[in-house]
Amino acid sequence: MGSPAIVKLLAPGADPKTPLRYKIPAGFKTSGAMSLAMGLTMNMAGMALPPMDLPAMKMTFDLAVTSVAPTGDVTYNLAFSGMTSEPAPGTDPSVAAMIQGSAAAIKDIKGTATISARGVTRSTTFDLSKMSDPNLKQALDQVSGQLEGMAMPLPEEAVGVGARWEARTAVNEGGMSTYVRTEYELVSVTGTTVQLRLKSEKTAPPQQVANPMLGPDAQVQIDKLTGNSTGTATLQLDALVPNSETSGNTNSQMSLTMGGQSQQVGVDIKMKTTMAPVKK
Repeated sequence: MGSPAIVKLLAPGADPKTPLRYKIPAGFKTSGAMSLAMGLTMNMAGMALPPMDLPAMKMTFDLAVTSVAPTGDVTYNLAFSGMTSEPAPGTDPSVAAMIQGSAAAIKDIKGTATISARGVTRSTTFDLSKMSDPNLKQALDQVSGQLEGMAMPLPEEAVGVGARWEARTAVNEGGMSTYVRTEYELVSVTGTTVQLRLKSEKTAPPQQVANPMLGPDAQVQIDKLTGNSTGTATLQLDALVPNSETSGNTNSQMSLTMGGQSQQVGVDIKMKTTMAPVKK
């Protein structure tokens, strides 16, 4: 968990070929926005519950490069600057209001990351200790994982249009250990602008996880988890925040024990995530 991504070239693409490298200027600063929309379907003991769309969340953040090493490694600080939450059609608006009520606390969340010139994350730290709402903390733990992967890993070799490569990572999402394989396809390169198509597969081994929404006495055992997503991304190799959009779903089967009673629960989550730089 937390080790750098393993990147492997699958196809070099057409000529002309060029090495893809981030070249971030020292002192670089930017801002970005990330939105997250989720839909949830559950079944308990074989009985399907009504589908539920969760409030859409939009978070803004500021990013500042603190150092650029001779090797091209870039270290930057990231701080959340705001959050809004909008209820989905047909859902209880009080849920969105509850999330919005914690919006001020998001400004206490700060992080630091170092990436290589190939966009491989070398280290990252996000401090969520000041978040008092356990539900929001768990949601932001997953969001911070998305932000840690802001710079997309690039292959060592020179590549051309049509090139494909994969990146394999082991990450912690909301307290759960997951393994992700993402395949990238190079659509175009124009100067410092790189367009990609991507698809990901996610799995998780059986494990126990904490869920603050169910209370401290609940025990959740993940029996099986699979997921997949597809998307597009436009990278600026002289900047850090991509313009990206991904959609996918995750299906998990788990054993839930509460009050000495155990039952099987299935959860299907559909998620759409967008990220883009923001001018201030």
